[in-house]
Amino acid sequence: MAAMIAHPVCLRPLTGPVRSSQAAQGRAIQLVVRAAAPKAEGARSAAKAVREAQLPAFVRPAALAAITNALMALPAHAEAGKIFDFNLTLPIMAGQFLLLMVFLDKTWFGPVGKVLDERDGYIRDQLKKFKGNDEEILAKQQQAEKVLSEARAAAQKQIQDAKAEATEKSEKRLAEVKAKIDKELASAIAVLEKEKQAALSDLDSQVDRLAADVLARVLPEGVKL
Repeated sequence: MAAMIAHPVCLRPLTGPVRSSQAAQGRAIQLVVRAAAPKAEGARSAAKAVREAQLPAFVRPAALAAITNALMALPAHAEAGKIFDFNLTLPIMAGQFLLLMVFLDKTWFGPVGKVLDERDGYIRDQLKKFKGNDEEILAKQQQAEKVLSEARAAAQKQIQDAKAEATEKSEKRLAEVKAKIDKELASAIAVLEKEKQAALSDLDSQVDRLAADVLARVLPEGVKL
């Protein structure tokens, strides 16, 4: 801005009132630049303090922007008789900002960070437990497979024993039934044979009587065989 004002002055001679007015403008510009220099220096110092402070990463940009805007908006410490005067606005705003940060840290950042840390610790513990239980799970799986194999073998043995026992019982029962049938059949055959012999004997006697009767009727009286 000073260069833009000084450039037209060099092009034409200056009159008395114009020269005094331009001199006043130059002094005002120097005061503004001089007053802005501490603000920029304060902003750089505040930015450095914010970067060095132990704040969460997502809070630092907001804090840096707030401090920079506050420093640039506040009046600088001017010398006596200058344009700006020093007041308590900067300390009050700094105190308010610090109180806000403490309030947010106690009510928001602290609890949220604690919850996130607890969640992260819980997840890490669970992962460690899962990793540590791999061998135990493998051993239990092998043990379960062994028990299952033994159970299958025992079941197969029981099935074979049951089949053998059933076969033995059925064969024994079949033999008993067969023996009983054979005995009853032999008894029935014996009874039939006995009845046959009795029938044949009775038939022979009847044939003899019939033959004698026929002969008696055929032959003359007094003839005997």
